[in-house]
Order: sequence, then C-alpha cells, then structure tokens
Amino acid sequence: MKKIALICFDNPFMKPMEGGKRGMLSRIEALAECPEYEVDIYLLTKPTELNNKENPLIESDRFHYKRYTILSGKKVLLSSFPISVAKRFIPECASELKKHHYDVAIYEGEHVSEYRVKNCVNADRHILYMHDIESSYRADLARSETVPARRFAQNIESRKYARLENQIAGLFDRFLFVSIDEKKAFENRFPSVKGKCIYTPYATEDFAEDIVHTDNNSQLLYIGNLQLKNNYLSILWFAKKVMPIILKHRKDAHLVVVGNISEENKEELEKACGNISVAGYVPSLTDVINESCCIISPVLFGAGVKVKLIDALSSGQIVVANTKTAEGTELKSMQQLILADTESDFAKACLDVLNDRKKFETIARQGLEFVKKEHSVEHHVELLKKAIEE
Repeated sequence: MKKIALICFDNPFMKPMEGGKRGMLSRIEALAECPEYEVDIYLLTKPTELNNKENPLIESDRFHYKRYTILSGKKVLLSSFPISVAKRFIPECASELKKHHYDVAIYEGEHVSEYRVKNCVNADRHILYMHDIESSYRADLARSETVPARRFAQNIESRKYARLENQIAGLFDRFLFVSIDEKKAFENRFPSVKGKCIYTPYATEDFAEDIVHTDNNSQLLYIGNLQLKNNYLSILWFAKKVMPIILKHRKDAHLVVVGNISEENKEELEKACGNISVAGYVPSLTDVINESCCIISPVLFGAGVKVKLIDALSSGQIVVANTKTAEGTELKSMQQLILADTESDFAKACLDVLNDRKKFETIARQGLEFVKKEHSVEHHVELLKKAIEE
C-alpha cells in the first residue's frame, strides 16, 4: 500500500466553496476511489474559520486529517516568498511532515511549494498540482486593479512567484495542470520539465441526467462568487455593455445574477442596466438553472480553468461564454458551447438563443457529454494513478 501526503493550501471542507477548494476536493474524491493508497491530508485553515461550527471536517475512515492555522503578520510581509506562500508555511506542519515517510507527496498549488523548497517533506516522489501559473495570474490581476497600491502589490507578488517558479521547476517529479494552455506555457518556459507535465482537468461528480428543456425564452442566468473581484468586474461589463444591446432587440430579456455579493456591489449592478435581478444566494441552483433560457459566463480576468464553466456545462444548460472563459480546455465554439468576445457578438449570441433556443439544444447535449467524459472523477483517478505510479 502506498502512503500519500496531500498538502492543501486551504481547507476544502470549509465554505465558501470556490474553484480552488473544489479542485482539492476532486483530488480527495479521486484518491478515495483507490484502496491501494493510504492518505494523510494536511489542511490549512484561515483563522476566521476556526470557530465555524457550520463547516465541520468530514469524518472518514480512509483518510487522516491534520489541520493547521494559516499565519499572517510582519514576518510574512518581509519574506522573500510571495505573501500567499509565506503565510501558509507553518512550522508545526513542517515538523509533522518531517516525521513521516511518504511514497508520494502531492502539493496543491504553488501556495504550499515552500515546504518542498525547504525540503520539509520526506517523500520518494513529489507532485505539484498547478491550479494556475501564479506569476501570470497575479500579473493578470494587477492589470485589473484600479487602485495603484493594489496594482503595485500584485505586480510584486507576480515577480516573487516568477522567481519561485524558477526554483520549483527542478524540484518536482511531476506537474499536474488544470489547463492545457498553461501546461504548454510552463513547458515552453522550462524545457527541462517536458515529459513531467500531465494535463489533469478539474473533476466533478455533479452531472445532470439530461439537458435542460424549458419554455422560458427570456431569462439569462449568471452564477458566480461575486465577492471575487474578477467575477464581479466581468458581470458588471456584461450588464453595462452587453445587456443594453440585447434589450434593444428583446425588451422582455431578463438577467438573473446568482452568487455571494456585497450590498454595495449589488446596488451598483442593479443600476447598471434595466431588467436585472441580483438574487445573491438561492436555496436551489437547479430550479433557477431549469427556469433559464441559457447561462452566460463572461470572464475578463483570471487564470486556469474556470470551474463555473464546467459546472454550467454539467447542468445541461446552453452556455454562452467568451474565449477567456474557455481557455485551457478542449471545448470548441458551436460544438459544446457558444463563444463570443466583443460586446456586439456576445449580445448576438444571447439573442440567437433567446429567439430560437431549441436550435442550440444539441450544443448543450454535446457539452454535457464532453464534461461527463473529460471531467469525471473516474477520469481523474486514471490521470492521478499515471502521475503516482509511472
């Protein structure tokens, strides 16, 4: 039996369940399907989550959980590592890792790579799961910042991550990438890692049995965590730039926005255009998905594969997105979804679906079939075993 350490940069059992946590849970689900592996999971928990009784750890006979609190303070700010890395290096966690010998250690993202750089993990094989290339992601976030101080901070983090990536390129036996594009970019940047990189797409267990059939030909739906700035700016762009074009041709068109959002942003979004409802949290996503004509998924900033896109396709709905949303996947426009980038093209794509939804139901079916094949836990198990065993 192989002994495996899974080092998580966050606690995936704690809400809110954003993309990174979902990705880590998919790894846990996949490893649970492998009785030949004994797994220790190292969870890093934010201080604010310590007394959160609504999010207890999931009890399991298969895994051993070890939980540590993420640090912050002057020590972090002065570190040569990126802040998001330094605050996740916990001496107690490092000491515990050194006590054990593992056949394989899987590191969930560059956030926990300091444990490898400082040689704190006693393992025969080291695998880094790249949720995204952090230096590129931080540079992208810097471009989206309107506050100069925040833009400067993100650029500093980007440069620190670039230096860290120069180190870690030679420290891991395998690199697992959620994005095909980022896999290629990393291989081009570091030719020595070619042959070590595996495309390992995000996995999910929640698939609709069939595509959505609805008579509603007026409601557009957006689902996303709007407390994340890149998500909020993306749907604000749609509300200000795309929705008015749609309303010129379809006065009955209505946009429903679902996801955690601040009161200030909710008010701004509701004023951005006519015919918009910001629902925030809803008790049943299935109901609102089934009541909609299609799901829109615009993304202006961000890296990796967008979890909300995979979730949208998994629901069996018709999805209208832009190229940025689908980057890193093998999804093709007019086959599994509809892609449009300019304001006018995005509006036209939405209007086409609103005016003749049945015409695009085949695309929804092909999208559902695609994610069932490429983004299933079973497929993820195969890829993980390849990384662990070969």
